[in-house]
Amino acid sequence: LLNLLYFLSTRMDLLLLGLFANAVLVGHYNVALKFADISSYPVAIINLSLPTMLSAVKHEKGLAAAPLLLYRVSRNSFFQCLLLSLLFLITGKWILQWYGKGFGDAFPILVAFLLSNLISAFIGLIDAFFILEREEKKPIYSRVGSLFLTGILAFFLIPKWQLMGAAVSMVLGNLAYCIVMECLFFSRYGFFIHPFTAAAKVNIPGKSND
Repeated sequence: LLNLLYFLSTRMDLLLLGLFANAVLVGHYNVALKFADISSYPVAIINLSLPTMLSAVKHEKGLAAAPLLLYRVSRNSFFQCLLLSLLFLITGKWILQWYGKGFGDAFPILVAFLLSNLISAFIGLIDAFFILEREEKKPIYSRVGSLFLTGILAFFLIPKWQLMGAAVSMVLGNLAYCIVMECLFFSRYGFFIHPFTAAAKVNIPGKSND
């Protein structure tokens, strides 16, 4: 169910774009989307190994240390995505122009997608962590909310801004989802996940950092 909700929330912009824009613009948008997806590969790869890493941390350091694993996940995924994003910022317009006249105009869309991927990497797979901790209702309900927000924004922004309206609606929907995930994580564990703080600086309940 969560995979379906993820697909809908991240592709709602594309579905509605097909209703309000011509096929040529949809093609430009889709090419930019596919290139941006490459920058999210580090997140997908780390997601596959998260269960194993989480199990190892629980075994070696105890249950209380498990949430702190997300600092390492956030740091690794964010900076790897950042490197790929910088590569596409430098070469993206040139690569898009390989596909023909007008594709270079989709470069701002590519930038928006790269930003969205960085936002997702920033929170360090909090949603996957909740699922592994048997708290899947939190990401499911949050994803439903982001799906509705993305759809509403796309409905109003696409007729006005066309491609950029679709991209902005997707970015804002994903941003809202990630903010909710961070807030839910904070309410559960008492700290926020981001890639700029070492886990050692955060107190683990019931354990001294000395």
